[in-house]
Amino acid sequence: MLRGEVDISLGRWNFVPAGVKSRVIVEEHLVMAVPASHRLASQEDVRLAELAGEPFVALPPHEGSVLGDRLRRLSLGAGFDPDIVQRAPDSWTAMAPVGAEVGCSLTVSSVAENVTDPHVHFLRVRDKTLPVYLRMAWRQASDNPALGLVLALAEQVWPGPADAV
Repeated sequence: MLRGEVDISLGRWNFVPAGVKSRVIVEEHLVMAVPASHRLASQEDVRLAELAGEPFVALPPHEGSVLGDRLRRLSLGAGFDPDIVQRAPDSWTAMAPVGAEVGCSLTVSSVAENVTDPHVHFLRVRDKTLPVYLRMAWRQASDNPALGLVLALAEQVWPGPADAV
């Protein structure tokens, strides 16, 4: 985005760089996907400490990865280093190995609301953490004439002020 290759982007970022404006589209909370056969699957929520020693399915590590960062911070705060046994390219794909009993996976509430696999159960994460925001972001200095029209439409669909960043 900063190189001018895209005009608008949707993503989950903890920080938005200088020169980029954004609007929060959805505020989500963290959930832990566990196999239906997991010892905690009948619970409604979980603390990360309850998953110490469990195998995890995680997204690939890369700078700015919100879920990877949250998994690392929450598990280290709970006194353990997560045992990542498999990587998945995205949150949706990660649900297949969870359902196949490979491990647990930290994800966001929209995934839990849309996955219907009976082999996967979702537990709300009770550990204190910030919400995860899905943002629409654009370069403040963009000269694309369509940008204003898209932003006006977005304001109708998702009313509210642009973020302060």
